[in-house]
Amino acid sequence: MNIKNAFKALETAEQVSTRTSEEWDKDPENESLEAAFDAAYAAEFKAFDAVVAEIVKVSHGMISAKIAGVMLRTKRAEVRNLIGRLA
Repeated sequence: MNIKNAFKALETAEQVSTRTSEEWDKDPENESLEAAFDAAYAAEFKAFDAVVAEIVKVSHGMISAKIAGVMLRTKRAEVRNLIGRLA
């Protein structure tokens, strides 16, 4: 997977996770919504880890996984802009 596809997958997973969380908040006793949220949350973090790995790969290890994660959490717009400019 390339970094652009990984980033798009992350943003999609985040949207699904947010929607699922909102649905579960409306009916917190619903076990199927809880299970759906758990699955969405797991998918979001799997996608997050994939983007982190791609950032490390693209930087040839100059950016560590820890720093890549911090970048995604705190400088999302800048990361999105840089990824958008990659060929």
